[in-house]
Amino acid sequence: MAETEWNEVGERFADLGRRVQRHWEDEPGESAGAQDEVHSALDGLGDALDRLARAITAGVNDPEVHEAAASATAGVINAVSTSLGRLATKVEGRGEPDA
Repeated sequence: MAETEWNEVGERFADLGRRVQRHWEDEPGESAGAQDEVHSALDGLGDALDRLARAITAGVNDPEVHEAAASATAGVINAVSTSLGRLATKVEGRGEPDA
């Protein structure tokens, strides 16, 4: 069940990326400022996920749990960052193939 939920999260981000890409292609003047805002939001997401990892590990004295929390949150940050990087590449006209 958890795998299905994570797959759905991935599908939702992919859908968001497609919609943002179409919008920015239709309104190219908006993309530069919007990309800055996206990067800023991504930084905030990273901070929030770091806080989540610390909150999870604060009440658990198990090094394996600490490592798993750090790994899971880093994975989310990396996945979102990679997706947004691909989107930025497409919007900037460098046309990376769909992954």
